[in-house]
Parts: sequence; structure tokens; C-alpha cells
Amino acid sequence: MSPSPRSTGRAGFTIFELLVVISIVTVLTGILMPVLSSARSAAGRVRCMSNMRQIGCGLIEYSERHGDDVPRLSVTANRSTAQWGEAMALTSPTGSYLDGLGLLLFTLDVTDPRVFYCPCHMGDHPFDRYQGIFETRNLVLGNMGLIYGNYHYRSHMDPTAENPNLSLLKGRNLSSTVLVVDGMRTRRDFNHSTGTNRLKGDGSVDWHLDHGNLIYKALPLEPTSSFIGNDVFIDAWRWIDAKPQSDGSGNGDGGGGSQDE
Repeated sequence: MSPSPRSTGRAGFTIFELLVVISIVTVLTGILMPVLSSARSAAGRVRCMSNMRQIGCGLIEYSERHGDDVPRLSVTANRSTAQWGEAMALTSPTGSYLDGLGLLLFTLDVTDPRVFYCPCHMGDHPFDRYQGIFETRNLVLGNMGLIYGNYHYRSHMDPTAENPNLSLLKGRNLSSTVLVVDGMRTRRDFNHSTGTNRLKGDGSVDWHLDHGNLIYKALPLEPTSSFIGNDVFIDAWRWIDAKPQSDGSGNGDGGGGSQDE
């Protein structure tokens, strides 16, 4: 016997039911997106802190092997002609030799170049841009080109010192001296625009909230040339060195999420 039309019929959604389902999905998506974005920001900051801790271990090992000194950075060797905005560089300006934090590369200090690249970086210097060079490890004179990381190195000189040529290590307590922060060459290099992780001389890392976005808004939109804009970077280091301000929750710097992640 052939089945009756009623027994073979299939129930389906009405247009009204479909619209209700779409509305519910839209509402749930709107509720979940900020939560997911916040979780992603927090995860990125944690990975960034891990990178900085590895860099901190590298700096400590380097210091122990080099008479308690930190890596030199050629562009800041003389404060009167220093280019503090270029302290993200891992090589000399011509790319002919490793410089600054780059001196830690492929040594017992830092073996993986990825630690110099923040997972939240949205600027012009992602790891992928230099991955081919790093994979060959052919960083010999004249062959590497200028390479930037995503972190800003204070360098062996102190940008905030009154004495133009005062070494970073003279008269300073490294346990309270910030050595590495987010990149500050341009606003795009400031990986977490609402604040920055800070690596201190004792290897510890903390979060520094950029109250009022003072640091982020002061940074140039495009790279500065020569020594123009040096005061911006010197002021930025002073803000970074400042003691944490309360966010009203009793947690010091707090932990606001990033706008750029």
C-alpha cells in the first residue's frame, strides 16, 4: 500500500519561527562578543608576559657573563644624539650587526626569536615579516637587513637621567628599574594600547595601566626621523616608571583590556 500524503509530509520552520531563532542568535552573539574579546585580550597579555620573562632571563644571563652590564644599543650610546624611538631594533640601523636585545638572539640567553614578538601586535613588524631570515639563522654582517621586534628596550643608557651619559647601572636598583615595555616607535607598535607589560631588572613582569592613554596618545603616528620627537619617548619612559595608580578596585594598575587586540 502506498503511504498516505499525511504520513510522508515533513514538518518545517515557518518564517516566523526562523526569524525568532535568528533574533535569539543575534542577541546571544552580542552578549558573548565582548566576553570573548576580553578573554582574547587577557590571553594575549599573558603570552606577552611570558615573552618578557624569557627576555628577562636572557638579560640576567647576559649580565652575569658581561660584568653586570646589559646589552649596548648603538643608537642610544650618546644621549645628546640618541634616537630613543629606535630602541625596538634588534640590529644596527644598517642591519650589519645584532644590537640591543638582538644580542641575545641564538645564544644560551634566547634561542627562539618569537619571544621578541607580542601576539597582540597589530603594527608593521610581525614575526612573519622576518621569519625567513630567522629560520636561516644567516645573521651575518651585511645579510640580515634592519630587523625590529615588538618590544622597546630601555638600553644601556637611561633616557630619563639628568646626566647625558649616565650608564643605566650606575646608582640604580635594577629590581625597580623597567628595562623592556611595549614597542613605542609608533602608536601601532604599542601592543596593548590601554597599557603595557613591564619587564624589570630582576626579571619580574607586571602590568602598567596607561591612565588616560597618556603614553599611547603621545606616541607618533609615523616613525620620527633623526632626533625629532625624542622628548616624547623620554616622557613616555617617565610615565612608565611612575608608581601604579589605583583603579578604584584596590588592585593598583588594574588590568584593563586592550583596544588594539
